Amino acid sequence: MMIISFQELSSQWRYHVEEFHRIQDGHSFWMDRDYIWGTMMPVVVGTVVICSILFWLVAPFISDKLHFQDASTEKIIKARYQFTNFFFNLYIGGLGLYYYIYVLPTLPSYHYDSAIDRIPGHTDLYIFSALQLGYQLWALPVGLYCVRESTEMIIHHLAVVLASTMSGFSYCGFRYVSVYFYGLMELSSIPLAVMNAFKDNPDWRNRYPFCFLLTKAVFSFSFLYIRIYMWFSIGPRFLMHDFFMAWTVDWSVEKIFLTFQFVFGMFLGGLQFYWAYLVTKGIVAWFLNLPSMLKQRFGSTATGNGYAPKKTTKTTKMI
Repeated sequence: MMIISFQELSSQWRYHVEEFHRIQDGHSFWMDRDYIWGTMMPVVVGTVVICSILFWLVAPFISDKLHFQDASTEKIIKARYQFTNFFFNLYIGGLGLYYYIYVLPTLPSYHYDSAIDRIPGHTDLYIFSALQLGYQLWALPVGLYCVRESTEMIIHHLAVVLASTMSGFSYCGFRYVSVYFYGLMELSSIPLAVMNAFKDNPDWRNRYPFCFLLTKAVFSFSFLYIRIYMWFSIGPRFLMHDFFMAWTVDWSVEKIFLTFQFVFGMFLGGLQFYWAYLVTKGIVAWFLNLPSMLKQRFGSTATGNGYAPKKTTKTTKMI
């Protein structure tokens, strides 16, 4: 068991404080106006517009083609929200996978010894912050007033708005890791959207039980691998650096903003583990119920080389 002495802890504290003062020295906290209004905001506004078009025009067309049975207005609105969520996450998740595999290894910062030096700059990776901010600004009012999402999801939207604002508009914006947090992470949200659609439509589950089971399996694996296993190599260091960023900024509106952003960032990290607990709980429950499901599916008895003969009654008929 590794025990860190107070002297070592104090030395690491001083080192991080000095390093974070170094990377901020000589730079304004916020990016310049040309970058904000000429680069970031067009993508943010464009994302809000595209998501609105998907929600109000494209998604209703798709839901009509799928012929929802006994669909209430609330159910139709929720289905349109899920379709929009699916299309957005498909795009940003695929983009994140591409950048993570092919773009990040080509950057000079990929070979830096210190992760602290990857925090500032990287404005060429702004797209993930802009897309995520635009989507969350759209999803927040829709989730609150149209879909009536749970409290934790509303807080989740607010937390990502704060995080993407910091990463999109500040000089030390952690844009290098935004490829993972805002892009690659959303790959697990793609099967989640499909799984939720199955859950909201029992007729789909009855007609395509294998597809429903496969979707749940893909979601469980992708969530636990991407959002938990991969997080351990990125998340703890990011939260530590996020704390020191808030600690070393002079008292100002920016310090208050970073403090709130850090607190919400801790909430997002905790929320991932809470969801991981629910996913793991579902997997364990499925395996525990597997024998009874197989018994119900294939019959409880078997004779000779075949199954027991089926019972027939006078009321049996083909439907």
